[in-house]
Amino acid sequence: MTHSEFMHLAVIEAKQARDEGEVPVGAVIVKNGVVIAKAHNQKEVLNNATCHAELIALQEAFQAVKLNSLEDCDLYVTLEPCMMCTGAISLSKIRKVYCAAKDPKGGFITSNYHVEHDKGINHRPEVEFGLLEEESSKILIEFFKERRKQGFKASIVRTKEALEKCFEIRNTVFVIEQNVPIEEEIDGLDSLDANCIHILATVNEIEAGTLRIIPKANKEFKIGRVAVLKEFRKHKIGLKMMNFAEKVIKNSGGNEVILEAQLQARGFYERLGYCEEGEIFQDAGIDHIKMRKQL
Repeated sequence: MTHSEFMHLAVIEAKQARDEGEVPVGAVIVKNGVVIAKAHNQKEVLNNATCHAELIALQEAFQAVKLNSLEDCDLYVTLEPCMMCTGAISLSKIRKVYCAAKDPKGGFITSNYHVEHDKGINHRPEVEFGLLEEESSKILIEFFKERRKQGFKASIVRTKEALEKCFEIRNTVFVIEQNVPIEEEIDGLDSLDANCIHILATVNEIEAGTLRIIPKANKEFKIGRVAVLKEFRKHKIGLKMMNFAEKVIKNSGGNEVILEAQLQARGFYERLGYCEEGEIFQDAGIDHIKMRKQL
């Protein structure tokens, strides 16, 4: 593969980050012409400010080579690394860093610090800019433009106040709009102490949607109670919530997702890669179908 092809893989990772609501940065590490690690930003889904694409890729690369040095490896990243990632790259002894786009504000490879010229550090990687710069920059520009317009954010519920917001959304969507009895809508899993993960999505800090994730057996998880308020249904909130939920499941060790979709929403889940199984059944007087997806 060529250098541009390796950077193209990093761009694919950046697009995956974008689709999950993360800042779209992707990274790929190559050793002897073979990709040994791929990653993208996961700060939001892991609630961890250090989960940059470069750091996650470095961790995967160390596991692949089973050494404490990556001196024969090259890093391809769609945006100039920050101060934290630049330090990790130096300590990892990466041979060369290929950056697509510069980051004048937060970049630390050359923009606000020149790693190649600092004789005070033990390892100074070579740096090259420009591979797929236009494409990588466009993804970032469009992402932040859309974020300013929509202000979407999904997060794991950790407070009673946030959980109450989830209940309010579900009450509006299921109880008021679909006439589901309240005693069927709220159950024993609707607690911060239950073995259940609740997700709350906001748009410009206004609560817009919710769902919950239930761990099952054998790395199987169930997604349920997917609800988006009517005024936000044309903004792909359901898609973004599902992408976020699947990432949470993968990071929790899951590899398979099941759900019970209302028939009217069957097409939405099919577009996300879910397949039907079993017969149509009724739940709370509404036709449903079981669906499954391998992650």
